[in-house]
Order: sequence, then structure tokens, then C-alpha cells
Amino acid sequence: AERLDSSVAQRLSDFERSLAAQQAVFRQALQVLDVDCKVAERLGALEQAIAHAVSAKDGAKDELRHQGRVEELAGKLEEVAAKLQRTIGEAQQATQAVADVEGKLA
Repeated sequence: AERLDSSVAQRLSDFERSLAAQQAVFRQALQVLDVDCKVAERLGALEQAIAHAVSAKDGAKDELRHQGRVEELAGKLEEVAAKLQRTIGEAQQATQAVADVEGKLA
């Protein structure tokens, strides 16, 4: 009976050690999962930050394109203003010439 009790006690002790080892492995697995979750959260935040940066870059490119168009239009307006200035000058000269002719005829 003592031998049987010793054998049962040994098996129980082995089982407890095995259970303790399994619990340690389980705790480590939980820690790894916790780290994985934190890494996944950080990756998600990083992906959002990258998406915002890409969006901001695209917005800046659009703004630069718009600014380029505005500058192009400003240049065209300056050209039109210069042509109008020349036309006004020519019209003033023509008006003066007509006035001169009228003055000579009078």
C-alpha cells in the first residue's frame, strides 16, 4: 500500500509540475498575444497617420496645381491689360488725329 501511495504521490507531483509548466507556457502565450494586440493597435494608428499624410500631400499637390493655374491666369490677364493699354493709346491717338483734322477743317 505504501508503494502504491508513493506511486500515486509521484504521479500527482509529476502532474502538478506538468500543470505548472503548462500554466507558465499559457501565461507566456497570453503575454505574446497582448504584445501582438498592442503592436496591431500601433500599426493601425500608423496606417491612419500615413493615410492622413498621403491625403495632406495630395491636398498640397492640388493646391499647387491650383496656384499654378491662378498664376497662369494672372499672366494672361497682364497680357490682356497690356493689349488694352495699347488699344487705348491707339484710340487716343486716333481721337487726337480726328480732332486735328476737324480743327484744320474748321
